[in-house]
Amino acid sequence: MHETPFPIHETGSFRYNEEGPADPPVPPVVLLHGMLGDLSNWVDTVDALSKSGYRVLAPVLPVYDFPLSETGVPRLTKYVHDLVEALELDSAVLVGNSLGGHVALLYALNHPEKVHAMVLSGSSGIYETTMGSSFFRRQDREFIKERTEMTFYDPAHATE
Repeated sequence: MHETPFPIHETGSFRYNEEGPADPPVPPVVLLHGMLGDLSNWVDTVDALSKSGYRVLAPVLPVYDFPLSETGVPRLTKYVHDLVEALELDSAVLVGNSLGGHVALLYALNHPEKVHAMVLSGSSGIYETTMGSSFFRRQDREFIKERTEMTFYDPAHATE
């Protein structure tokens, strides 16, 4: 991981940066980096959001900490859920980049009551079947329709 200009907090097995007010009137923002990214990707975002009054949490995703057989989007999603529970967050705005976006998507599907809003940037998730797969899984129109519907909280937004 690159050095970051902000401190890393440790709570149990979780490592994360936290900036901004402790109890703002809006849900906190949780920033999820990509597979090859780290907290340094979020420096400007953390700065801007925290200065605007948001509580910002940027966890260090343990992409390389689990055994390969246990590493994947579901395990990282559980990690994020466990962090949300440990920090007693009622809901959050998830911002995910690349793999972090895929984790945010699965988290939103599994725990919609915990997601106030979501922002995805360069997210994987529609075609990939496993983390790190470099081959797109191409199927028929129905497969694409189903995957696209999974991207939205309300599947009616997925149109032809």
